[in-house]
Amino acid sequence: LSSVQDAMRHRIAMVHQELNLLPNLTVAENIFVGREIRGRFGSIDRRTQEEKSGQAMKRLGCKVSADVLVENLTLGDQQLVELARSLFQDARILILDEPSSALSISEVGALFRAIEDLKTQGVSIIYISHRLDELLRIGDVFTVLRDGEVVGVCNRAEVTRRRLT
Repeated sequence: LSSVQDAMRHRIAMVHQELNLLPNLTVAENIFVGREIRGRFGSIDRRTQEEKSGQAMKRLGCKVSADVLVENLTLGDQQLVELARSLFQDARILILDEPSSALSISEVGALFRAIEDLKTQGVSIIYISHRLDELLRIGDVFTVLRDGEVVGVCNRAEVTRRRLT
């Protein structure tokens, strides 16, 4: 892949460890930034964006209104906004880089519920983490890298904490 647009064409999205949201914009504006829905005369159709954003947030189990400024959200809800943005790219492969690094226990629970829901919808999740408990909780196939090289692969039935370590 040579660019972000190339990845999007292949239906691959990534949520980076450092969130890429604009705090002074609403949830809906963040979800559609750069991909705004336009009305008949070229103006942004805010109502449609808010409706679609609200539906996406609800799909992820988040009750945040689409017209709320992102700066007023918890870190966990901001993470879900990032996930919702990737859903509008119609991602079939979603890469999550250390998504729980700054989340509370309840926010991690909401993230995992969203991941499980996405998995049931056929979205493949690549979850990058050093937290073994999280990996063991949500993983189906485990690939361990050391210095950029694959040192082991195992599936859910074979995995143990010791083997991962």
